Amino acid sequence: MNYFKNALFFLFFITYPQVFGQNVYISHYVFTHIESHPKIVFKYLLRNYETNPDVAYILGRLFLEKNDINIAEYYFKLAMQINKHPPSINALGDIYYSDRNKIKKALYFYEKAGKSGYGPSQFNAGIIYMKHIKNAKKAKFWLKMASKNEFFDKSLRDAAENYNNSINLRTD
Repeated sequence: MNYFKNALFFLFFITYPQVFGQNVYISHYVFTHIESHPKIVFKYLLRNYETNPDVAYILGRLFLEKNDINIAEYYFKLAMQINKHPPSINALGDIYYSDRNKIKKALYFYEKAGKSGYGPSQFNAGIIYMKHIKNAKKAKFWLKMASKNEFFDKSLRDAAENYNNSINLRTD
């Protein structure tokens, strides 16, 4: 009976993410129960990944955890195609950022998600402009957006503000 309740809990949160906002509940449940209930979790994920961007994103994260970058990239791109899913677009940026030869490609994805208001992407775009491209004006723009993003983690908003202030000191 406990297995059945867990499966229903999982299906409820995966099916109705709009009730609870972002995919925090979905991700938490999947990542905490994937080992104890792998069949039910994967069965549902594989049945719904083509229409639900949160499900495609979770599959991408699972494959990324297993270091299967190509399959993770496939699922992130699929989620992006379904509805311009900012966490998936950011994850694509993360994949490309890890390869130092693809910094500009990472920046493209960070800016794309950042324009939709996704705080982590705004922060990442600012860091790339500051550390790799050396464009203080664009770095300030993105870091300021991240520091003002109320949906972004407070500690990272503070870090963005600190980076932004340090750019001000260097350019004045």
